[in-house]
Amino acid sequence: SSYPLVYSFSYYFTDSTVLNTIRSSNTRPYVQTVLGQGSSGANYAVYCVVVASDYLGGYGNTTTLATVTPTTNTFNSASSILSNAITTRNPTLTTQLVNAYSVTLNSPDCSVATSCSSINRYPCSKVAKTCGLCLPGFIGLDTDSNIPCNKINSVLPDGSVCQRNFSCISTRCVSNRCVAIQKSCPNNCYG
Repeated sequence: SSYPLVYSFSYYFTDSTVLNTIRSSNTRPYVQTVLGQGSSGANYAVYCVVVASDYLGGYGNTTTLATVTPTTNTFNSASSILSNAITTRNPTLTTQLVNAYSVTLNSPDCSVATSCSSINRYPCSKVAKTCGLCLPGFIGLDTDSNIPCNKINSVLPDGSVCQRNFSCISTRCVSNRCVAIQKSCPNNCYG
């Protein structure tokens, strides 16, 4: 006998481990949705993912790139779609709308002066005017930053001769030597 496949749909912006669910498992192999805009730092890229699975646990997936630019009239667009969702009593569309427009409303200004890829970082997506984390195979500040990341095997240990801060593992070059950064304890926690 034949068992149906089930399909789940989701999307992400730059980090494939942070998926936004469009629709969880269902036998219908398609979906209509409202997507949140992509980050300007990543050319408005939104990656749409579909996973097809069967009752035995077998599965396959595919990812498609979509470009979702900001809407010119967010309020009117949202109002029209929300009105439709209420009229048709469609809670799924309402949830999709809230998710999509919360992304749009919370999107940072990603006009970064330098290309994030040129400093070995992911594109801006969370912090205004700031590149993302270091790309795989590179090391640097473990946060969104505009400080370049270096190849793991090219970062200098403390005590090494240096010329630039970002060539040191500590990101601090003083008098041509890599030096450790003295960390402070907030709120006088020593006592």
